[in-house]
Amino acid sequence: MKICEIRLKNFHSLKGEHQINFEDGVLKDAGLFVITGPTGSGKSSILDVITLALYNQIPRIKGSISKNTIESEGVIITKNTDDCYAEVLFEIKGELYRSNWSIKRTRNRTLSERTVTLTHVSNNNQIISNSISEVPKLNEALIGLNYEQFVQSMILAQGQFSKLLLAKRDERNKLLEEITGTSIYRKIGVHVFHKYNEKKRAVADQELIMGETVLLTNEEIEVIEEEIKQKEPLLKSKNEVLEQLNTFKIAKETLLKANQELSIIEQEETQLKNDKLTFEEDQKRLDEHTKFSIFKEEYVSINHLQKEAYKLESSFEKSKNEKILLEENNIEVIQKGTILVQKELNHSSFTDALQTFQNEVKSLVEKENLCKNQLDTEKEGLTSNLNQLNQVGIKLSISAELKNEVQSILSEIKNKSEKNKVKDLSEISAIKNEINELKIPALQLIGDKKLFDEKGQGLDVLSQNISNEKLQVLNFQEKLQLILPQINLMEEKLREAKNKLEANNKVKSLEHLRLELQNDCPCPLCGALEHPFVENHQEILIDLLQEQVNDFIKQKESLSAEKIKLESSITNANNNIQKLISEEVIKNNEFKLLKDKISEYCPKLGWDSSETIEKWQESIDLWDQKLNDLVDLEKLLISKGNLENILVSIEKLKDLQLHFSETKALRIAKYPGSNYNQEVNALLESFNTIKTKIEQNKLVAIQLKKELVELKTSIDLKINNLIQKINAFGLTEIEQLTSKFLDENTVNTLRAKKALIDQKETILKTRRNEQEKIFQDAKAKDESDISLEEIVSKLTREMAEIEVLKQEIWTLRKKLEDDLTKREKAKENQSKLEQLMKDQKLWHKMNELIGDGTGKKFSNFVQDLSLKQLLSFGNKRLVGFSDRYLFEFEADAESLNVIDTFMGNTKRSVSSLSGGESFKLSLALAFALSDMAAKNVNIESLFIDEGFGTLDPESLDQAISILEHMQANSNKSIGIISHVGELKERIGTKIKLVPAGTGYSKIEVE
Repeated sequence: MKICEIRLKNFHSLKGEHQINFEDGVLKDAGLFVITGPTGSGKSSILDVITLALYNQIPRIKGSISKNTIESEGVIITKNTDDCYAEVLFEIKGELYRSNWSIKRTRNRTLSERTVTLTHVSNNNQIISNSISEVPKLNEALIGLNYEQFVQSMILAQGQFSKLLLAKRDERNKLLEEITGTSIYRKIGVHVFHKYNEKKRAVADQELIMGETVLLTNEEIEVIEEEIKQKEPLLKSKNEVLEQLNTFKIAKETLLKANQELSIIEQEETQLKNDKLTFEEDQKRLDEHTKFSIFKEEYVSINHLQKEAYKLESSFEKSKNEKILLEENNIEVIQKGTILVQKELNHSSFTDALQTFQNEVKSLVEKENLCKNQLDTEKEGLTSNLNQLNQVGIKLSISAELKNEVQSILSEIKNKSEKNKVKDLSEISAIKNEINELKIPALQLIGDKKLFDEKGQGLDVLSQNISNEKLQVLNFQEKLQLILPQINLMEEKLREAKNKLEANNKVKSLEHLRLELQNDCPCPLCGALEHPFVENHQEILIDLLQEQVNDFIKQKESLSAEKIKLESSITNANNNIQKLISEEVIKNNEFKLLKDKISEYCPKLGWDSSETIEKWQESIDLWDQKLNDLVDLEKLLISKGNLENILVSIEKLKDLQLHFSETKALRIAKYPGSNYNQEVNALLESFNTIKTKIEQNKLVAIQLKKELVELKTSIDLKINNLIQKINAFGLTEIEQLTSKFLDENTVNTLRAKKALIDQKETILKTRRNEQEKIFQDAKAKDESDISLEEIVSKLTREMAEIEVLKQEIWTLRKKLEDDLTKREKAKENQSKLEQLMKDQKLWHKMNELIGDGTGKKFSNFVQDLSLKQLLSFGNKRLVGFSDRYLFEFEADAESLNVIDTFMGNTKRSVSSLSGGESFKLSLALAFALSDMAAKNVNIESLFIDEGFGTLDPESLDQAISILEHMQANSNKSIGIISHVGELKERIGTKIKLVPAGTGYSKIEVE
C-alpha cells in the first residue's frame, strides 16, 4: 500500500487548501524526507489527514469522528471556517483509489453530517461508495489492514520503543499493550476473575435456597388423607339436604309470585272493560264515516273544481294589473326618447324620430374618426422617424421642445461637415479607406516589433538553459565519481559477508562436537574451559548472515542501477545541449529577419524604427480618433432626411389637431356619449316589446273570462246532482255530508285503538291460563307444614356448614399439593445446583490459569508471546542495522538482553548499551511491529514520529544512514516527523510547516 497524494482544507491549524504530492517533484525522487516545523504547527496533522480520510479516526481521539465529537473536542475543523475536507490518493497493487472525508457548517453555524466518498481512480473515476458506514470498511478490505494495524504498520512511534527497551517486566508489558493494542487480554483476565467469584456466589446462594425448603413426612401425609376421607361423606349428605330445601323454597316462591300475577291480570281485565265503554262513541263515528264514504269522491271533485275557479279569478285580476303596468312602462320609454333626441315624442312618432337621430349622430362620428385617423397617421410617421434616429444613436422623443432639438442637430451636422471638410457620405468613405489602408501595415509592424523583443528575450533564456545543462552534466559526472568507490566498497563487504557465512557453516558442521562440550572440561580443539557457544545461537546467526549477504547483493545491484542511471542522465544532458544550440541558431535567423522587416516598413509609415511601440501606438490612436469622428458624422448625415421630415410633421400635426377638435365639438353637442347605437336600439327594442305585450295581455284576458264562466256552470250542475243522492240518506245539504267525513289520521287512530283493545283482550286470556297452570304445579310440590321463612333459615345454616366443610377439605388438599410442588421444585433446584457447581469448576480452572483481580497474570502471558514474536521480527531488521547484536527472549525476565556476537555471543543488558546502539535497537523494534501488523500487506509508505531528539551527532548520522540504506533496499517512502536541526540539515527533502500568524500554518515542500 502506497500513499501517493494528500489534499486537505481547513484542517486543525492548516487553514485553507493544501496539497502534498509524493509522486511528483522532489518527493518522488527523494524516498526519505523529513516533516519539520515548530511545536503545534501541524506536523502530526498530516498523519491525521491520512487516517481520517481512510478510517474516520485519528490517533489523538478515541473512536470514530462525528459532528458531536468535532464540536465537543474542538478538533479537525479550523476555527472560524465553514468547511473542511481530508483526501488521500493511494495505490494498491498498481490500482489508484481516492478516499475523501468532508464536513461543513450550515447557515445556522451548526455542523451538517459528514460526507465520504471512495473512488476507483484507475477505473475512470468510478465511485465505489459514498456511504458513511461502508467507506471505512471498504478501505480496510482494500488495504488489508484495520485502523489499529494501519497505525502500527505505517505510523511508527519510535520513542515508545526506546522506553520499552529499558522498562522492567510489568512496565514493559503495559507498554506492549499500548503499542500492540492488546489490552483486551488484561480485561479478559479481570473478567475471568470476576466470573469465577460470580459463579462461586451463585452456588452458595443456591445451597442457601435449598436449605429453606421444608417437606411433609409420610405420617403427616397419611393423617391428612384420612381426615379428607372422613369429611367428604358428611359434605355429600349436607348437599342432599340443601337440594331438598331449595326445592321447597322454589315452590313457595312460585306460588307467591303466581298469586301476585293473577291479581295484576284481574286489575288489567277491569281496566279493559272501562276502555271498551269509553270507545263506544268513537266506534259510532267510525261506522258513520264508513257509511257515507261512498260520496267522498264526488265531494272531493266539486271541491277541486271550486279551487280551479278561484285560480282563474285570480289570473283574470292579475291580467288587469299587468295591463296597467305595461301602459306606465310605455309612457316611461317615450319620455327617455324625448330626452335623447331633444324634442317631444308620442306613440306614433317615436320610431321615426329615433332612427333620424341615429343617422345624424353616425355622420358626425364618421367625420370625427376620419380626422383622428389622419392625426394618428401623421404621429406614426413622426414616431417612425424618431425610431430610425434612435437606431443610429440620436435619442429624441415627442415633446414641446422637439422642434428646437431637431433644428439644433441640423446645425451640428452643418458645423461638423465644415470642420471635417466633407460635403457628403462619399467623401467620408474615401477618407476612412485611406486611414484603414495605413492601419493594417502599422498594426502588423507593432506585432513584428513585439515578436522581435520576445525573440531577443528567448535567445537570452536559451543561452542560460545551455549553461544550466552544462552544469548538470558536471554534477552528474561528480556523482558518478562518488558512486564508483561505493560499488567497490560494497563488493568488498559482500566478500567479507560470504566468508563469514562460509566460516559459520563450517562451525555448524561441527554441531555434534559442540553438543558434547561440558562446563569446566577442556575443549579437545582449543583447550578452553568455558564454552559460550553451547547454547543454540548458531542457527540464528547463520540465518542472519545469509540475509546480510542477500542484503549486500541487493545494495550492490541498487548502486549499479544508480551508476547506469547517472551515465544515461549524462548522455541525455549532452543531447539536450546539442538540441538547444541548434534551436539557438534557428532563433537567431528569425531575429535577423524581423529586424530587416521593421527597417523596411517604418519609412513607409513615416515612423522612426528607434522609437518605442508606445510612440507608434499613439499614431494609431490618432487615426482611430479621426475614424470615430467620421463615423459619428456619417450617422448624422444618414439621419439628416429624417430630421427634416420631423420638422414637416410637426407643422402638419398642428393643423390636423385643430380640425379634429372642431369636429369632435359638433359631435358632442349632438350626442356626448360613446354608445349611441346601443342606446337608440335599446329604446326601440323596449318600445316594441311593450307594444307586443299589451296586445298579448288583451287576448289572455278574453280567454280567462270565457273559461271562468264555463267552469262555474259545471260546478253548479255537480252540486245539484250530489244533493239529490244524499237526500235518500236523510241529508238535505252538502255541509251536512261534510260533518260525517273523518280525516285520514283520525280514521287510522280510531282503527288502531280498536285493534289494541282486541289485542289486550287476547293477551290477558293467555296470561291468566298460564298463571293458573303454574299455580297448580307449584301447589303440588309445596310442603304446607313449613313456612318460607323457616325454609330460608334452614338453607342459610346448611350453606354455612357446607362452606366450612369445603374450606377444611380444600386446606387439607392444598397442603398435599404444596408438598408435591415443593418436591418438584427441590428436584429443579438440585439440577440447578449441579449445573452451577459444574460452571464453578470450569471458571475455577480458568481463574487458576489466567484470572486475577488486576488482569496481570493473563496479560503477562500474552505480552511474553507478543514480545517473543516482536524480538524475532526485530532480529531480522537488526541485520540491516548492525551485524553485532541480536535480541534474546527469556520468559519471565525482568529486563531485556541482547547477544553480542562480537564478544563471543555473550549476553548483555540493553541498559549497558550506548545511546546510538539503543536507538538502533528501538528503531528495529518499531519496524518489527510494522512488519507484524502488516502481515502479508506490502507497505510502501512509512512515517516515523519523533525519537531522534536524544541522539548525539554521530548516532544521529548512523540512524539516518540506516534509514537511507533501508529505503534504498526496500524502495519505501519514509517520512520522519521531527524538529531536530541536524536531521533537517542532513535530509535534503523537507515538508515544512511554516507558521503564518494567528495560530495558522502553511505547507512548503523543498
